[in-house]
Amino acid sequence: MNALLRSCTLALLLLATAAGAAPPANADEVLDRYIEALGGHEKLGRIQSRVMESKISLGWLSLGLTSRILHPNRFEEQASILGQGGGSGYDGKTGWTRRGSKVTVVQGKELTRMLRGHSLDWYRHFAQWYPTRRLLPDTQVDGVKLHVVEMISDIGDRQVWRFDADTGLLRQMEGSQQEDPKKPPVTVISNVGDYREVDGILLAFRVTGTEGSRKFSLTVESVQHNLPQEPIRFPGEKK
Repeated sequence: MNALLRSCTLALLLLATAAGAAPPANADEVLDRYIEALGGHEKLGRIQSRVMESKISLGWLSLGLTSRILHPNRFEEQASILGQGGGSGYDGKTGWTRRGSKVTVVQGKELTRMLRGHSLDWYRHFAQWYPTRRLLPDTQVDGVKLHVVEMISDIGDRQVWRFDADTGLLRQMEGSQQEDPKKPPVTVISNVGDYREVDGILLAFRVTGTEGSRKFSLTVESVQHNLPQEPIRFPGEKK
């Protein structure tokens, strides 16, 4: 479940349009064009907080998700499913997941993945996080030609992003998550769409895909930037 939320959040954070151009020479050209299409560093840097209300469907299950992110990567997500609350967060020092009243501290690679999936300044660190980046042969999805970029992170994770060759839009993200060390990694594929402009940057309001054999969909219901925010606090910490 946490892998799914990270994948959805990450997909919503990293979406923008780019003008049509000649075929890219390398992966960095695709990614640099993508960052500029978001509005560039100046506009991205104006976003200091984001509050998002979304609805997630997992087969016959449906739940609401509230996500609050404070620059650069402090965050808190809260959801409720079958009457049980849960979520995850990071207060600047400690990361955690929560299921009901049980709180588990998150460390190591899992914490790194959480923070990168909830970063408002990802564009400043992207080359550092993914030191290996290469352009793969173009492909097609639903008849649409896509430029394909493969990236290996500094903690060994592999991501494949597929961009619409005509519009520059990020159409699909593919990666894997090791939810259980006793089981094979789970492949997560996220298809993004319904792009809308919010405060000068473009976000997708719809994400659909698969997490292993499970299908999921996420629909954003509202996004607000730069509102006054309470600090992110570890569960149970007094104000």
